[in-house]
Amino acid sequence: MSGIHLWAERSYGLTPLSANYCSPRRVSVRGPHYPKIWHWMLWTPRTSRGERLKRHDQKSEHPMPKTRHNDRRCVATGEGLTPGALAIRFVQGPDETLVPDLGEKLPGRGAWLTAERSTLLAALKKNAFAKSFRAATPLPDGATPDAFADTLSRLLEDKALNQLGLARRAGQLVAGFDSVRSKAASLLAYICPNDAAPDGVRKISQALEHHGPVPHIPLSVDSGTLSHAVGDVGVVHLGLLPGKAAERALYDLRRWQAFTGDPGAAPIEK
Repeated sequence: MSGIHLWAERSYGLTPLSANYCSPRRVSVRGPHYPKIWHWMLWTPRTSRGERLKRHDQKSEHPMPKTRHNDRRCVATGEGLTPGALAIRFVQGPDETLVPDLGEKLPGRGAWLTAERSTLLAALKKNAFAKSFRAATPLPDGATPDAFADTLSRLLEDKALNQLGLARRAGQLVAGFDSVRSKAASLLAYICPNDAAPDGVRKISQALEHHGPVPHIPLSVDSGTLSHAVGDVGVVHLGLLPGKAAERALYDLRRWQAFTGDPGAAPIEK
């Protein structure tokens, strides 16, 4: 047994054959702290990264977050985006242009932006996306910032209407005046087009008031467009029922309205 092994065994009761410690390595160390350095290098416990994180969580008063959602920040304002915040993800396309990822599934590094038209224009003006991606990120087809914002608004509209259709096929969307009123106690939101009769909207709103605040989302499209989206005819009144597809549809509708500045998605006050 070498001298350093004898010193470690006598001083700390450690043996080089212990399964919990690293095997010795031949290192040339000089100086007054020779035993301390050798002890640190030879007898450091073998721990995986998962074990170190677990120990950190046990010792820290504030455990490490279990999701990367807390790391999201708006590239324009620098403010953190809480879970459920209305935001839009952007990525770099194959030609390095700026591409909106409304489904939040495209590969690559993502840059997040608060879902507001003014915030998008501010981010483009100060070149925030290029700073986030650390590379030049031009707009597709040489579009101007206003034209890109108009295109994004149409994409958000299509995404929200398509998600309403998915909720309808999943059985999480009811259509019709009587159906919406009968399901008022369990609705996530009440939706109507811009040409809905005020009297019908008022009656449904009164029925919803008895069950607490329910988001009322008046859309900026007519009943024909809404009927085509949900695969029905003459749709005027819609109600979202609990479910993943309906929750995603509600999020997409609110995000679309937040970007366009429509005053929808406000709770109905008693």
